[in-house]
Amino acid sequence: MKLLTPTLTVMTARVNETYSAVDLSTPSIVINEINYHSADDLDTRDWVELYNPNDASVDLSGWNFQDDDDDHSFVLPGGTLIEPRGFLVLCRDGAALESLLGVSCVGDFDFGLRNSGELVRLFDSDGLLVDSVTYLDESPWPEEADGDGPTLELLHHSLDNADPMHWRASILVGGTPGRANSVLAPPTSVASETDEGTPQSFSLLQNYPNPFNSETHIAFHLPRTEHLSLEIFSVTGQLVATLMEGVYRAGSHRIAWDGRNDRGEAAGSGIFFYRLTTETLRSTRTMVLVK
Repeated sequence: MKLLTPTLTVMTARVNETYSAVDLSTPSIVINEINYHSADDLDTRDWVELYNPNDASVDLSGWNFQDDDDDHSFVLPGGTLIEPRGFLVLCRDGAALESLLGVSCVGDFDFGLRNSGELVRLFDSDGLLVDSVTYLDESPWPEEADGDGPTLELLHHSLDNADPMHWRASILVGGTPGRANSVLAPPTSVASETDEGTPQSFSLLQNYPNPFNSETHIAFHLPRTEHLSLEIFSVTGQLVATLMEGVYRAGSHRIAWDGRNDRGEAAGSGIFFYRLTTETLRSTRTMVLVK
């Protein structure tokens, strides 16, 4: 990234500005998920998730998280690292987040995020702006994130997170702090089984396309709100990836798998099993990845 910085030359009563290019090595870190208004029955208080899209760890020691008030500032402590393709949660109340969702975070920052919307910013240790997002609690931003249970989730880290069209309300109640977003592939409506739009029975559908090369979609129907997990296993029974885990609302859901494991590594060609497990039922299907 190139930043133009002014150098000043004073000449009698006037100031001339000339500019020189300075090469900056600050790595890209993305504001990836925002919880600004928790549901009353799952009040984790405010938190923001960061994502590191780089192939190396990034030292966030001395980085600064702020809202739109310059007096509201949280400086990340020394030794704060974010792993390659990893997540880091900054929080208002670490005890609440740990107690309710079992998630560790870096905090506590002593200011709240406004329910009506505001600007959140991340600066590096030199004071350079790394990322910023201005969210709102009304359309075109997802309104469900305003106290109904979902969080704001970025569809993909490569998208412009200043654009509200690139954000969705999380499928998962309470969001996905510290792990992959539930809407990495935009959840789309799968044909419902009743006129009211709520499936009458539990079902796991065959992935499509199958066989697949770069990406496949997995859909399922859930007749009631339940805790569930959607996992992918190798033919030897080894866990490859956890695509979804947590409490999901009744309805029809779909998510994409890009053929990578939980560490972001590409899986090899072969047969894989995907298993959907709820509190009362379990269903498994087979899919084929062809490189």
